[in-house]
Amino acid sequence: MPDFISLSLTAIFLFLGCIHLYWVFGGNWGSDSVVPQLELEGRPAFIPGVGITFLLVLIFWSMAALILAFSGFFQTPIERKIYRWSIAAISAIFFLRAFGDLRYVGFFKKVRGTKFSYWDTRVYSPLCLLIGILTSYLAITQ
Repeated sequence: MPDFISLSLTAIFLFLGCIHLYWVFGGNWGSDSVVPQLELEGRPAFIPGVGITFLLVLIFWSMAALILAFSGFFQTPIERKIYRWSIAAISAIFFLRAFGDLRYVGFFKKVRGTKFSYWDTRVYSPLCLLIGILTSYLAITQ
C-alpha cells in the first residue's frame, strides 16, 4: 500500500509540475481558472510571473523526488528522519492550502461565484486535502 501511495503522489506532483511548465512556456489552457479572482471585478487577484511559476515546477518535481527517496525507490545519503520531517512539512502545507485563507481559497473561502472558486471547491481544495492525508500516512507509517 505505501508503494502505491508513493507512486500516486509522485504522479500527481509530476503532473502538477508539467502543467506549470506548460504555463512557463506560454501555454494558457486553464490559466483563467487557477488564480483567485477578485469578488466584484472578476479579474485575477494577482498575476504570477514566469519566475514564480517555474519555481513551482521545481518545487513539485522536488516533492516527487522526495517521496520516491523516502519510500526507498532510490538511495541518498540523507538521514531518514530528515525525509520524514520533510514529508510532514509537505502534509502541513497541503492541509493549510485545503483549508485556505478564509477569503479566496480553500474549503472555507468567502468569495464564491468566480470561475476559480468553482474549480477550487471541486478540484483544487479536495486534491490538496487528499495530498495532505496521503503524505501524513506516509510520514506516520514508514
